[in-house]
Amino acid sequence: MSCMRRLLVLAAVLVSLGTPSAVSAAPWIAPSATPAFAGDGPDPDVVYSNGTYYAFTTGTTLGNHLQVLESSAPTKGYGSSTGVSYGSTALETPPSWEQVNTQTSPGVFRYDNKWIMFYDASAAPFAGFSGHSCLSVATTVTLPKFTDASTGPLYCGPPNSGSVLDPSPYVDPATGLAYLTWKTNDGSSRAASQVWAVQLSATGTAFAGTPVRLLTVDQPLLGWETTFDDPQMVPNGGAFDLLFSAGANVNPYASSAYSMAETTCTGPLGPCVQPTLNPFLTSYANVSGPGGGAYFADALGEGYLAYANCYCGSIRKLYVAPFSMGAIRSNVPSGAVVATPDGKGYWVLGRYGGVSPFGDATWLGGKGGQGSNHVYVAMSATADGKGYWIVNSHGGVANYGDASWWGGLASANLTSPVVGFAATGDGTGYWMVTASGQVTAYGSATTEPLGVPGPLSYAPVVAMARTTDSRGYWLLSADGTVTPYGDATSYGSVAGNFVGITPTPSGNGYWLLAANGGVSNFGDAVWSGSMKGRLGESVAVGLAAAPSGYWIATNSGRISNLGGAYWYGGLG
Repeated sequence: MSCMRRLLVLAAVLVSLGTPSAVSAAPWIAPSATPAFAGDGPDPDVVYSNGTYYAFTTGTTLGNHLQVLESSAPTKGYGSSTGVSYGSTALETPPSWEQVNTQTSPGVFRYDNKWIMFYDASAAPFAGFSGHSCLSVATTVTLPKFTDASTGPLYCGPPNSGSVLDPSPYVDPATGLAYLTWKTNDGSSRAASQVWAVQLSATGTAFAGTPVRLLTVDQPLLGWETTFDDPQMVPNGGAFDLLFSAGANVNPYASSAYSMAETTCTGPLGPCVQPTLNPFLTSYANVSGPGGGAYFADALGEGYLAYANCYCGSIRKLYVAPFSMGAIRSNVPSGAVVATPDGKGYWVLGRYGGVSPFGDATWLGGKGGQGSNHVYVAMSATADGKGYWIVNSHGGVANYGDASWWGGLASANLTSPVVGFAATGDGTGYWMVTASGQVTAYGSATTEPLGVPGPLSYAPVVAMARTTDSRGYWLLSADGTVTPYGDATSYGSVAGNFVGITPTPSGNGYWLLAANGGVSNFGDAVWSGSMKGRLGESVAVGLAAAPSGYWIATNSGRISNLGGAYWYGGLG
């Protein structure tokens, strides 16, 4: 694969369309071809303290064991903490149980009135990447030098897992509790790579529970990756986004195919959605195989991503770029665009529950501006257009106008996020579906004789849509698989990276929307064009049928009208 692959500045997210939709944060990054540090800076983790940005990395000749770099600005000017070309280390003396120069991947945070650094190292006398890496922890009151007084490993992982490495600690702002994530398998084992998490103790230096597996890499599904590297959980307005690096080679970090991707989790201990879509950061300009990155915030709370280029026969230079885990304003589209009954207007659902009307659509209420921490993923309108429901990924349902509330899911009962929603034609019930394909019915809606679906495909469900008579529905998986239930008929499907399904008024056909803006039509659905290749840095997130043609919404707020659909406005 060429070292000059195109940068994907916006991840294709698990989002859907019109009536049913799904959601994930859409990472945005503005990378630079100029390194923040032109020397070696692999596996960086950056923190800010008292006017200084500290970049902690795997050890180099500048800083042995674990390196530390300093700068007065978040994106540039990093250099030695000693002012000379040696001794810039964050861990001068590793504990005796560790093999020297096997320390990698520091993760640093502040908790319990001190700075804490987790890292991995091989237990002596084993070399690195030999299946004997374990976690350890060091502390300090004042950055940047840490002390590790341990007499043995903190944690070495399950048997035959290929060791544990790449720890990343953080604090959940909603609870104030600290958590740690890491990965298994340094390449020494044939076991599948996994991501794990655990709650930390009140001191932030010990486990407060039993580690929980968040993800196992699904190699048949994810041909572009063979492992998860440097997993980092980022709390994002009530949601949890999991960043990771990956590649398809034996040593992915030494390939130009190395890249960064993202998926979502319902909480600090999961469950998490198996990532199925493309990376958001790949090779660009003169930067080959960017990865091993970590999110951090500057003194004003603005987000950045620190990462390094691949180890492709050269040093891994440090790069820092402005980065957002997804806009948090309530009017940023989540994916749901819903047409009014006469097709002369539409509503756009915001990520945090804001509802924006256009044309003859009427605003009847919403969660925007109410401090909601839940991500809203779906919207459906009543038959007369005088009411609507909005639904969040935790299964909460809010009703407005003449829409009636028939119940919702308790987040404690979820094994995966809610991704789709559909109301019955008469408004006396509705269904919702999770990413794992579990359908729950409320009011007059029923899963009998429809049945509750089991595994649909290797890819997670991203959307659902009901039939005209409300006696059936279709479930769409991210890989393009369409699964019918009840009196729903399969009119066809096509492989790809899909985000939404919208039925025709007759119910004898449907359109499938791809993240790149492409539209596929089946049954009596008429193709009226697509936005494929015309979205720039945006991704398509929702489609709604007009009397003639349809509307396509993107995650930047843009609404495109195709065929005979009239444009009434947008948020972009």
